[in-house]
Amino acid sequence: MSNQLSVVLIIGLPGTGKTTLGERFASLLGWTLITTERIRADLFGSETVTEDRDFTPDEIAITYRAVSLLARHLLSAGASIVVDGVFRSHEQRQLILDVAKDAGATFLGVHTTCSELVVIERLTKRKTLGTVSPAGAIGYQKIKNEFEPIDPSFIRVDTSSS
Repeated sequence: MSNQLSVVLIIGLPGTGKTTLGERFASLLGWTLITTERIRADLFGSETVTEDRDFTPDEIAITYRAVSLLARHLLSAGASIVVDGVFRSHEQRQLILDVAKDAGATFLGVHTTCSELVVIERLTKRKTLGTVSPAGAIGYQKIKNEFEPIDPSFIRVDTSSS
């Protein structure tokens, strides 16, 4: 593996397999995984969210700022990273692009997609088992309506099957 710093940003709607894919990338490459859901849970003290909801506007702003600061810190320490989260807006995505650019890191954008039927099954199961993710089927629909178009340079990965 080269010493070149790298950033993989995995974005997509809730339940599309971002964290599963991110865990696999990070494990395979020996990189650090940063997830917006984990950061939100750590910041706001909610280990398990049973209600179906979206992040609040304050949670979104603070969480994404913390993710970008942590990413910047890890890259400055010489660690390549995988970042996963919904990143529903161009502005949120640009935070990580700027961090990668400032660090001179290579950047790969990945957009996870999935059959909506599979997504709803996954989100329902998560809510039954307990999760740090607040989104369920209702949250998914809200976020889907707000999700801004993806830059065509992002690689699309369909995670409908294992």
